[in-house]
Amino acid sequence: DVPIAAATLAQAAGRLIRSATDHGVVAILDSRLVKRRYKNAVLEGVAHFRETSQLDDVKSFFRRR
Repeated sequence: DVPIAAATLAQAAGRLIRSATDHGVVAILDSRLVKRRYKNAVLEGVAHFRETSQLDDVKSFFRRR
């Protein structure tokens, strides 16, 4: 169910980032999300996060921390 998936993702991301000094990565490894029409609905709750499909971007993120 798309609304449940969207709420669960937003809740999980909220648990990751609780203060201005927190940082982390939410990895969505299900390739169906990028191919389906409900992508925007699911990602709406985490729209303020940067999106990437490149592992090098994630590595760079952690190197800067």
